[in-house]
Amino acid sequence: MGGMNMKTIKTIIASALLLAGLSMTQSCLKDQHDYFDTKPTERMQKYLGDVKTLLTKPEHGWRMEYFIGNADGDYGGRNLAMEFGKDVDSVRVYSEEYGTSSFKSFYKLTTDDGPVLAFDTYNEIMHKYGTANSNYYEGKGGDYEFLIIAYDDKSITLKGKRSGKMCMMYPLEEPALDFATRMYNLTRDFKVSSFAGVLDGKDVSGELDLKNRQFTISEMFTAPDGQLDVKESFTQPYILTDNGVKFYEPLEFFGVSYTDMNFASADTTFTSAQNPALKLKGQIPLDWLPYDFFAGDYMFTYGDGAMSITLIPEVEGETYRAKGFSDDFDLIFDYDIIKGRIQLKFQLVCKPDTDEVVEYNKCYVCLLPWDVADGGSLWMNSDLGMDAVWQISSGTEKPLFNWKDNKAIRSFATDSFILYLYNPSPTADSAYGGEASEYKFKGGNSRLANLKTMKKK
Repeated sequence: MGGMNMKTIKTIIASALLLAGLSMTQSCLKDQHDYFDTKPTERMQKYLGDVKTLLTKPEHGWRMEYFIGNADGDYGGRNLAMEFGKDVDSVRVYSEEYGTSSFKSFYKLTTDDGPVLAFDTYNEIMHKYGTANSNYYEGKGGDYEFLIIAYDDKSITLKGKRSGKMCMMYPLEEPALDFATRMYNLTRDFKVSSFAGVLDGKDVSGELDLKNRQFTISEMFTAPDGQLDVKESFTQPYILTDNGVKFYEPLEFFGVSYTDMNFASADTTFTSAQNPALKLKGQIPLDWLPYDFFAGDYMFTYGDGAMSITLIPEVEGETYRAKGFSDDFDLIFDYDIIKGRIQLKFQLVCKPDTDEVVEYNKCYVCLLPWDVADGGSLWMNSDLGMDAVWQISSGTEKPLFNWKDNKAIRSFATDSFILYLYNPSPTADSAYGGEASEYKFKGGNSRLANLKTMKKK
């Protein structure tokens, strides 16, 4: 923030003098009257009572544009639907991420530096992003307590107490279940991860982070080597709508402020009422596959070995648990929604059916990316690993996937994995304790050299 200007300082001094004068005048009055007819506590109770009446008024409940984020990152918006109980302070919550599933809990209207709507008992949807976990020690900045900023019959404006994110609520015009189901299907059909076009004579391109709901558009220029490179980029969190995407705050570039963009799935193009000249062609990878596609049994091949494995959904839309690599541990496969692929990456291996890390000799056992082709180089990096790339010609009935380096780092190409010991102690002489030879894959080795294919049975 910049410093105050002289006009601001003069305004503050004038206000202070006015208040001082009022205070002196009031101290001399014998017959004082409150400006309001009621006390502050009574006015607050009436305010909260009016909000409660409003929450239970719509026939189908409310939809919420629920934006999340904190210092660790911005994670965009999610569509929620809420049915508030008329007789008790209960609420049933639906989400675009859960579809037909809903969770019932309780809420309260209270005061804490202002009127507050609090979901004060655990609700799997409302508390999902605000609860700490192994990957996000402070959660993802989700709120379950909101300051009520404003309300009327058409909307309620909320502000997350922790994140400061503004979240809007609107009366539903259809049953909450129908809304949540439609938005659930929309999130799975919306798989455009990049786009390109020409705007005002300038080349532009961009990408959508479908997982964290970030929309980035960039002005491009031709570099000396003839390749297009980024000149300037603009990013805004977004939430999906029936028409396309709506930005948390206006996305401004080339002198135009965009509040939203329409998306036509028939020709995968973005347009906007704010600029008729805008037309961005969306791109979908030919080998893109949805999360639900990957569950099932496979034959996994590598080097001179093979084994049967099973992929079981772990975290919806994010991970699978892979069983069959060993009786002593499971592996976790990540799902990359942008590529529409599953990945095997660096990880601390966990005991079967749990999140408990396997330990040996005061060290953790980890799956380490390995570059056999480059003399057996190893590198600990959570981004490194391999993609299972769908061989389109194999079809979808019994698809065949080829294992390829995920190209996370240009200087390192993963083609294999090895079980290694990792010492988490900050006083350890070395982070690594050598190969975890006490732990083996079913092939009888602690190494998975030269990954080849994975074919669905």
